[in-house]
Amino acid sequence: KYQSAVDSIRYDHIDLFYIDFTKISLRTVTYTRGKNKTYEVYLSPSEEQANYLEEYIQDLDNMLFQVEEKSTEILENAVGSNYQKIQYVHNWLIDNLQYDQTYSNENTRNIYGALIENDVVCEGYAKAFKYLLDKLNLPCIIVAGEAINSEGTLESHMWNYVQINDIWYAV
Repeated sequence: KYQSAVDSIRYDHIDLFYIDFTKISLRTVTYTRGKNKTYEVYLSPSEEQANYLEEYIQDLDNMLFQVEEKSTEILENAVGSNYQKIQYVHNWLIDNLQYDQTYSNENTRNIYGALIENDVVCEGYAKAFKYLLDKLNLPCIIVAGEAINSEGTLESHMWNYVQINDIWYAV
């Protein structure tokens, strides 16, 4: 359950790519009234250590500025119906990003790697897609699971669902 809570935050708040979720602690408060118990669960930063990933601490403000500036630039051309906006964002990502075959870059799984370095794996594509659609107030979720790759092997994968006219579509 703890991991599900952490994943919910990571997948709903794509802009928090610089947080080290291994340094987040779980706090549970239990209330008892007669025979009934109620639980409140909180995720909170550890008090004794930094909660930012080491590689981002030095230049975080600049990185966040770059992501914001680039996303604004991209979304200037996302016009028309919701379908057209979704299609524009999808096509921009496909036309401008490369799939990192080496898995060696540190940002291949986040929006910085997608929008600034243009070199990602499926997770980077999915997070960038959600981040941009969130900025357009279009319903989009991330799905993490397994899929069969081009060699017929089952592997971890990440993709999106978008909502258009009350129907969810896989992207």
